[in-house]
Amino acid sequence: MRRREVIAVIGAAATWPVVARAQESDRVRRIGLLVGLAEDDAGMKPRLIALRQELEALGWVEGRNVRVQRRYAPGGAGAQELAKELVALQPDVIVAHTVSVAAALKHETSAIPIVFVSVGDPLGAGFIASLARPGGTLTGLMTFEAGISGKWVEMLKEVVPGLTRAMFVANPKTTTYGYYLAAAEAAARTLSLDLVPARVESVSDLERSIGDFAREPGGALVVAPDLTTSAHGHVIVALAALHRVPAGAAAKNANGGACRGRAFVSRPIGGRARAATGRTRLD
Repeated sequence: MRRREVIAVIGAAATWPVVARAQESDRVRRIGLLVGLAEDDAGMKPRLIALRQELEALGWVEGRNVRVQRRYAPGGAGAQELAKELVALQPDVIVAHTVSVAAALKHETSAIPIVFVSVGDPLGAGFIASLARPGGTLTGLMTFEAGISGKWVEMLKEVVPGLTRAMFVANPKTTTYGYYLAAAEAAARTLSLDLVPARVESVSDLERSIGDFAREPGGALVVAPDLTTSAHGHVIVALAALHRVPAGAAAKNANGGACRGRAFVSRPIGGRARAATGRTRLD
């Protein structure tokens, strides 16, 4: 078989990425999919539908000429074991959702091509050699450029009257924490805002941090996209509403209705974006 293109279809909060350029084949191709969220996650269903639709549009019909082998690791739990299991099935290509999942897969194989999605800083995570030339067997698209967190701070300053302080909500153990925090801090200094980093790893951390922060007026939340804030987006929305604190977030973090009151949601351009992210042999 000739070399096939692998296309990652990314819509950081709107659609799901996927692979492949379809042609007639003498065997069923296999795509591995390892997701860092629960199978019943509200944001996952439309993405999985988009996955199937994009494959069909490219000529790959599940059950006919392609098989998608799905695994789920909510919050990264069990990612390493699931990565090992998926690699043992020897799919032609694997789609890795989130940093922890991509890292687990990278540890298990250097032979199977991996397309990562929902990864903020692939360079900092050690997945690629450079943005221009990824190298190796991993490729994909960045969720957001680092400076976006600074834009969220600027937007909050514009839309929230009397804003004097903002809380940066993110998990400090993720590789993107410092990546987004630096831009948010720079914007806060320029706007003379007091930026308060909230180190959250669980729902209890979110409840305590947002509750304590809301005790003083003039504040708003800047919710950085990572696996923790994405998995608990509905909790953040509920807490912001409960304490009447304006919030700025990426679309996935706002899952559950953050476009209420004085909150804004930043969405990827176009709703559905395509980008050729690499090539692999599907034979």
